[in-house]
Amino acid sequence: MSGEVYVGKSLFVIFESCSSGNMLYLGQGPIADRCLLIAKEWSIRGRLKLCRMSNESAIMETINRFHVGTLISVHNPLILSNEVIDAVNGNAFNLHNAALPKYKGFNSIGLAILNGDEEYTTTIHWVVPEVDCGDIAYEERILIKRDDSAQSLYWRTVEAAAVNFNKFLYGWVEDTIPKKQQIGKGCFYKRHDLDQYREIQNIHDFQEIDVKARAFYIPPYEPAYFLLEGKKFYVIGGCGERKF
Repeated sequence: MSGEVYVGKSLFVIFESCSSGNMLYLGQGPIADRCLLIAKEWSIRGRLKLCRMSNESAIMETINRFHVGTLISVHNPLILSNEVIDAVNGNAFNLHNAALPKYKGFNSIGLAILNGDEEYTTTIHWVVPEVDCGDIAYEERILIKRDDSAQSLYWRTVEAAAVNFNKFLYGWVEDTIPKKQQIGKGCFYKRHDLDQYREIQNIHDFQEIDVKARAFYIPPYEPAYFLLEGKKFYVIGGCGERKF
């Protein structure tokens, strides 16, 4: 069998390799779609084969049925249980689209712009029970442009993540995936932690307006705003423009 299937919002694919055992791929969103294209290029060269599976509840069944020895979660919100990690003998990986340990959890792109970071990192790490805390396998960095919005930066990270995923595939086939311990504790950001920074406090401070307009510009989510006489005014900031 060949192909892929969406279950809810998640994509599940089996990759087969004679030398490295089979790999279960869990993905969601544009980054997962882009990485899948790379994996398909490998399959065209005869190194991988795509197989269809049923649904998320069948992960353990699929691991056993297809003799899966490796699992990779690509920008997928699923938190893997100890049972799943143990089932692949600890060979579980996650593509986390952010630097670790600095940005664990959610909304790392907006946070990077708010913090004035000069570069952005996408990471593939070994999965452990504590979220986003496993050893680092691969990293890929890009520069953050002066006029980047969260949206423009995100779309550039899609390609950076794809480059990182390609490195992972090489390591998987050659059985040379590295381990590098995370340095420092970092911080875990919950899904709505960024909301507290969305309001512009000083409408006369151009820097605050500029940074927040860019950091929160990622449609369809709520953009930055300021309050005036009890009314909310949105500030929309794509690359090179700010609109009130």
